[in-house]
Parts: sequence; C-alpha cells; structure tokens
Amino acid sequence: MLDEPTSGLDPLAANEFAALIERLRKEGMAVLMVTHDLFLAKQCGTKIGIMAQGRLASVFGADDVDHLGLERAYLDLFARAAA
Repeated sequence: MLDEPTSGLDPLAANEFAALIERLRKEGMAVLMVTHDLFLAKQCGTKIGIMAQGRLASVFGADDVDHLGLERAYLDLFARAAA
C-alpha cells in the first residue's frame, strides 16, 4: 500500500519507481497506490479508480482509457461536484 509514493521525486527517480512497480506487478504482486498523478496511475496501474468525497466514483481498466480520457473523467467528475 503506497500513498503518493512519487511526491517530491525528480522525473528520473519517478521513472525508476514506475519500472519497479511494473516488475512487481509482473511477478504477481498486488499494489494499492494512492496518487494524484494520473500519468503514473495509467503507467503503473491495471485498474484506476477516482475517489470523490470519500467514495469510489469511477473505475477504469488502464488498457481501456488513454491519458486524455482519464484526465477528462477526473476533471468532469470534479466539475460536477463543484456545480
């Protein structure tokens, strides 16, 4: 279980972290990661969930959504919440 694991890392270190997570995933390890970094979520995840007001509001398969679609879903969800 990881909470914002790349916060404060430079791009090289973040890339190395993503490679480590990928290797662990291929070895069959489950990793639960909380992050605001949508690109990292897409890069490392198999399933991506978006939380809103303490609840799971959306779930995507990482292979079923591109970076732009994921960002739009996130922004749309919070635009609706603010309205």
